[in-house]
Amino acid sequence: MSTSTELVTEDVYDIDFLEESENTFDPLFEASYIIFKECFADQFQNAMKLDAKLFSPVTFKSRTILKYIEKFNLQHQDSLSSRSLVVRELFLLNHTSRCMYRYNDEELHISYVQFRSHFYFPNIIFMLVRFLKETRAFLQKTISSAYNIVRKKHRKTTYLFENSIYTDVDVIRTDVLYTFLGNSVRKINPYEVSNITSFYRQVFLNHFFYYFRCEQKIHSRVVEDVSVENILDDDKSTPTRDSLYKTVLTNLQVDSYKDISPTMRQLHYNYNIFKNVIIGNDFQSLYLSSQPSK
Repeated sequence: MSTSTELVTEDVYDIDFLEESENTFDPLFEASYIIFKECFADQFQNAMKLDAKLFSPVTFKSRTILKYIEKFNLQHQDSLSSRSLVVRELFLLNHTSRCMYRYNDEELHISYVQFRSHFYFPNIIFMLVRFLKETRAFLQKTISSAYNIVRKKHRKTTYLFENSIYTDVDVIRTDVLYTFLGNSVRKINPYEVSNITSFYRQVFLNHFFYYFRCEQKIHSRVVEDVSVENILDDDKSTPTRDSLYKTVLTNLQVDSYKDISPTMRQLHYNYNIFKNVIIGNDFQSLYLSSQPSK
């Protein structure tokens, strides 16, 4: 049985290489950034004027996104005409992600959390789901494939999260997708990747590794420098009180998990945004009335 330590040496890609690639001058990206500003600068600025306190997420108009995609494809058709539709869409996603981060650094100057919650994620996900259908299907398939590999090679690790920590598999996959869209997508230029299937599968294997090993410090028995699988191999690490106090342990894990999981943090953050918009909504009143008083 493979251990978590082996996963470190086998599956971690070269982060330094990705950082260097992102910071290298790219004339194709400079052209993309000009198009991005032409299409979206007004919508950014209008959103900031109408909602200076950033209470609600901002999603660009569909017709503006279509216009942007059309101009983008026209600009890069000579470079990308021989590549598959998935590569062309991933290239668009990569440049759009980089453009949004650069625009915030140069023009908006809002906090990292506000930018990602109000501008970045609503639009990058909307574009992926609505307009980049080939890439959406490719990422879904690749994430599923990578998770199946992790589950097969590290059965006890995934068992811990799925059954002992009660983490739904879809939440795990969504967390990993958010991490990819928020970070890696802008660092990987698919135009320079020879085999996108194996490369992106390797990328997601790494995201799953960091998810299980580094980011999810939920359970008290998952401690630094100790293999999760070695813990599970030790019967003494599973005391009978876990079953006796199952409900209490679960509630404690959920309370911790909601502050650690990217998906849960995003949902909680967005709820606090939306409740300002739907303050008189009956559903919200019902939800608030069901909460325990403090």
